[in-house]
Amino acid sequence: MQATTIPAFNARKNLGELLERVYYQSQQFQITRKDKPMARLIGEPFMQAIDELIESDPALADTLALMLNKEALETINQGREEYQKGEAIPIEEALK
Repeated sequence: MQATTIPAFNARKNLGELLERVYYQSQQFQITRKDKPMARLIGEPFMQAIDELIESDPALADTLALMLNKEALETINQGREEYQKGEAIPIEEALK
């Protein structure tokens, strides 16, 4: 589902209405400040579904944790770039 973008000022001003739309109409809002995405407003049923997915699949929880870790992502991306350039070394050599 596509989120509707809304500035933080408007979100504050219309929070009650947004909460109603998020919960009863399953709408989502991306809240921005100076055109920078800062947060999402989603309904509790949507968040409960995400929580259940994470609990039922530990690998998914690990993937999400990595995606939220900027340092880990940079290391992974650096490794991908090295591999694509042919600069990767076999794991056996790295473990020596």
